[in-house]
Amino acid sequence: HPRTPLELAAMLNENPGAVHRALQTLTVYWDAQKQVVCLPEYHWLQRRRRPKPGKGYRYFLTNKGRSVIDQTHTLQPQ
Repeated sequence: HPRTPLELAAMLNENPGAVHRALQTLTVYWDAQKQVVCLPEYHWLQRRRRPKPGKGYRYFLTNKGRSVIDQTHTLQPQ
């Protein structure tokens, strides 16, 4: 399972910038231009700093994200 945007971009063979923008729709983030914390409508991912000496962030499912995945998994035909 990918834990960083770069790992996810490599797995999807996608541009890292596009992956980062998509992740912002699901995580709380600081908008430096507007000087505000942006809260997404669907807060399904939690972003945490990577352990030192690494730079960047790791992403984890929130409880809401986990419940959405569990619900959709049970709805899929086996």
